[in-house]
Amino acid sequence: MSLFSTLLAFIGAIWLSRWVLNTSTLVYTYLRSLSLERYHYQSTNGTPPWAVITGASDGIGKGYAHELARQNFNLILHGRNESKLNDVAASIKTTYPNIKIRLVLSDACKYGCGSLHEMKHIVDTIQVLHVTILTNNVGTGTRPTGNVFSDFEHDNPSDIDAIINTNGGE
Repeated sequence: MSLFSTLLAFIGAIWLSRWVLNTSTLVYTYLRSLSLERYHYQSTNGTPPWAVITGASDGIGKGYAHELARQNFNLILHGRNESKLNDVAASIKTTYPNIKIRLVLSDACKYGCGSLHEMKHIVDTIQVLHVTILTNNVGTGTRPTGNVFSDFEHDNPSDIDAIINTNGGE
C-alpha cells in the first residue's frame, strides 16, 4: 500500500470514528431514560421535595403539575387566576391525595419596582420549603386585543412592557 493510500485510510478512519461518536451521542441524548428521581430527595432535616410550577393554572403548566404530582412531588402552583388554580389543585388532590399543595396567586406581568412587597411574600412562602424543581412555564405573547401577530409600533408601551416583564424579566 502506498503512503498516500495509508494516509487516506487513516483520515477516513478518524472521520468515521468521529461520525460514530457524534451519532451515538445524539441517539443516547434522545433515547435515554429520563427520570426525575435525582430531584426527589429529602433535605438534610427530612423535609420532602417540592416543585414550583409557574403558569400552572392552565395548559402546559397544568400538565406539568399533574405529572410532578404523579412523580410524588409536593407542589407550589403559581398563577394569576384563583379559581383556575383552585380547580387544578382540587383535581390533583382528588387523584393524588397525599400530595401537599400551596398556591401562589400573582400576575407575572405586573412585576417591577412597585411590586417588591408581593415578591417578598412569594419568596417568604417558598424559601422555607425544600424546592428541588422549578418549572418556569409562565409566559405570554398576546396583547390586550388578543392579537399575537402584530407590529410593536402600533402597541401601547405599557403592553409591550408587560410582555417583556412576563417573558424575560427586567
